[in-house]
Amino acid sequence: MRRDLALVAALLLALALVAPPAHAQNPAEGEPGHDHAAHQQTEPGMRAPPQNTASEDAALPVGSIETVIVDPDGKPLANVPVTLGIVENSVAKGESRKRELGVSGADGKLRWNALQTGSGFAYRISVAKEGATFAVSPFQLGPERGMTTKLHVFPIVKSLEDAVILSKAAVYAEIKDDRVQIEQMITIANFGQTAWVPDDFTMQVPPGFRAFTTEQGMSDVGVDKLENKNEIKLRGTFSPGQHQIVYRWQLPYAGESEVSFEVEAPPHLAQARVLAAAAQKMKLESEGMGAAQTEDLQGQRVLVIDWDQLSAKGGALTNLRVHLRDVPESGLPTWLMRSGFATASLVALSAIVVLRSGKRQTDARTKKDRRTALLDELAELERAHASGDVGPKTYERARRELIDQIALTLAVAS
Repeated sequence: MRRDLALVAALLLALALVAPPAHAQNPAEGEPGHDHAAHQQTEPGMRAPPQNTASEDAALPVGSIETVIVDPDGKPLANVPVTLGIVENSVAKGESRKRELGVSGADGKLRWNALQTGSGFAYRISVAKEGATFAVSPFQLGPERGMTTKLHVFPIVKSLEDAVILSKAAVYAEIKDDRVQIEQMITIANFGQTAWVPDDFTMQVPPGFRAFTTEQGMSDVGVDKLENKNEIKLRGTFSPGQHQIVYRWQLPYAGESEVSFEVEAPPHLAQARVLAAAAQKMKLESEGMGAAQTEDLQGQRVLVIDWDQLSAKGGALTNLRVHLRDVPESGLPTWLMRSGFATASLVALSAIVVLRSGKRQTDARTKKDRRTALLDELAELERAHASGDVGPKTYERARRELIDQIALTLAVAS
């Protein structure tokens, strides 16, 4: 899945290149931010969201964690059920999870003692409230002192109309063999002082979409595919600050020169970026957005369209309509040319040509070596297919040819 991770990294970089909304300002120096947000922003007249914290405390004994549960104004919250999640990782046992429960005191504080220290243990403090989850980012305990944490719990709203929400969206499209791979990232920014927990906020995706997967983050925010529907559902606790969600899906592709699809935008879209891995002469268009520009993204030519609601002439966007035009016919698939599989595949194809023409390569390798190489190719093909880097058509075609050539080496050997 290294290719998928590279695409996600590219998508993150792409969205980072989009400037923040003009009406959003950075908080004054020294003001706190939120632990889930990479960049805190506030509208004029709004407070920056308070920050959850976790820091070493020399006043606490080794192996101890003290937490204080507070409201948005920093006032202690008494009698709040608190969960301490513990994840242990070891070579011998793998990963194991457990949790300990407690209740905050009159001063909002709660302490755990005699906990394990070191890199093999991670801790996460959380509070569940009315379907929401508030948590301090996971941390580890050092060998010399304990840890003190602060966790803010916000009022809950379920309706979008009761929250102060803006969003960004990035859509990345790439044609891979017999499918179109779509990577999406949405950023939900909560500028209010309440946590939004959507009850039933869904977004349309194209009919026939498949292979839906999503990146699992440290929080509970994310999207879920709805069974038997062309929709995905937004879920989780969108507390003040920014929250990013990355997911991917596919559409079938049969070599058409034009590809079009449409996705529904996240709530109150303020900015959008549409990208496509581009061959020469290919065009990218998106209705209601400007003209595409060409950029170099991680050494790859990419077509990019940016959109900002403040500078847009056509008003708000509720859907992103993407069109790829003049798509060229491909030779070797893009994934093949970018992976170590490419060189090995070309060697295998050369060996196939040699075998079919009746030539012998006794000076380069023995028949057993050729058979071993083909078996290695078959194993690599299976791995690539399992990871999604090879589509079903290419998989069946390549597998059939490899098996034929393995049989031919056995026949020659006999």
